[in-house]
Amino acid sequence: MAGRDQSGGLYLTEDGGQTWARIGRQGPQTFGGYFHPQHAGWIYLTLTEDAPGAGLWLSRDNAKSWRAFDDLPFSNIQRVEFDPTDDSVIRVTTFGGSVWRGPATPAEP
Repeated sequence: MAGRDQSGGLYLTEDGGQTWARIGRQGPQTFGGYFHPQHAGWIYLTLTEDAPGAGLWLSRDNAKSWRAFDDLPFSNIQRVEFDPTDDSVIRVTTFGGSVWRGPATPAEP
């Protein structure tokens, strides 16, 4: 829509906040970004329910490319949590309190 704020998204700084680069924006609002503690360069992007398509995205190359989690049972993703005993598993929660536990990477197309 014309006139809508286009400044939202996920931003990254690599110089202590001196400069910022938008690394992800799939919808009008972004809930957040999460770095996988066991995989360098893995960033999860979480989106609100108004986002087109999937509410969870993963970059495994420090935000150069993104893949959607298209098979989740909901799209309004608020939080990503990492299983401390198995780095191939994540848990995601919605704003409404639903929880999904599954693979840390999206299904292959």
